[in-house]
Amino acid sequence: MKIFIVNTDYYSLSQFYSKNPNFDDLTYLKQNNIRMNSLIGTADFYSSNLKLLGYDAWDVIANIEPMQKRWIKENKIKFNEYKFNISFKKGFFPWVSKKKKQWLFDILREQVKLFKPDVIYSMAIETIDSKFLESVKGNYRIAIGQHAASLNHNDISRYDMILSSLPNQIKYFKSLGLKSQYFKLGFEPRILDSINQDKKKYDLTFIGGFGKHFQKSTNLIEKLLKNFDFKIWGYSNLSNNNSLINKNLKGILYGKEMYQTLADSKIIFNRHADFAGNYANNMRLFQGTGVGSLVLTEKKENLSDLFNIGKELVDYSCVDECIEKIEYYLSHKEERELIARNGQKRCLEEHNWYNRMEELNHIIKSLI
Repeated sequence: MKIFIVNTDYYSLSQFYSKNPNFDDLTYLKQNNIRMNSLIGTADFYSSNLKLLGYDAWDVIANIEPMQKRWIKENKIKFNEYKFNISFKKGFFPWVSKKKKQWLFDILREQVKLFKPDVIYSMAIETIDSKFLESVKGNYRIAIGQHAASLNHNDISRYDMILSSLPNQIKYFKSLGLKSQYFKLGFEPRILDSINQDKKKYDLTFIGGFGKHFQKSTNLIEKLLKNFDFKIWGYSNLSNNNSLINKNLKGILYGKEMYQTLADSKIIFNRHADFAGNYANNMRLFQGTGVGSLVLTEKKENLSDLFNIGKELVDYSCVDECIEKIEYYLSHKEERELIARNGQKRCLEEHNWYNRMEELNHIIKSLI
């Protein structure tokens, strides 16, 4: 069975290119290998594990322009960068105008038509909408979307199923008349081959975003910055440049650098975006436990379904409790490391991406 996995990169592409200066000159396969080996996002965690289950799986990062244009060139597919429109100036004189085409959709469409997948699996429903699915009608059997972020999308009615790690969003998708199902996130164990787990040089860390989707936790993070040697990385949309967060923000970490920093942390502070409501779902829960550090996260309704609270990770319900638990676990090394080991064991055994792809396999078969 063929599955076409499409995603878009949310991080700064310029940052990625700066670390790979000759990227544009490489073949599509070499570019793709560099991107996947960077371990950014979900990399090839879906396709590699689906291949173990017998799928013919292809990962496409649709908005990496040089890689996508290299593919179209290598496959000798005619592709015009521009389209020309003829109009009449002042109603009389012919006027030719040149407009840049939407290369992302044009190339993606050619890839679907050539591959003819049984399943289009989209982790970018805000980009890959019903209009696109209609344009490749007859070249695939079913379309499945995955989404657990802010609800910013066009018409998605042509999707056969939307999966989400957020129960509140499942209710939303069902209200649109769509089939929707709970699908947890995970961790890829081979990440551990790329990092060093021997040294914990940071007391307390956080890697994430600051801005309109994370307003509820701003005051708490500022208090932690005042009380602890708290290292923070990420991006900020906060307007106050003099805020403690903006002053202490170290920059953006992705892929291997991010995993190494998490592994170097005694305690990883975690919080969810405001749209998550009362549900635990973010990647940091699995990335933090997966690399063997103690994760401290907010109390959530479904957290105990994922981990044993107090034995595999620790939760907090308010500012004072958060501060109290950080102080306690920084001064109680044996307890901290025992919980971290337990959390890692649970994550590697139960929350790995192979297990998730087995679940996805059952979902696909039920639809087809």
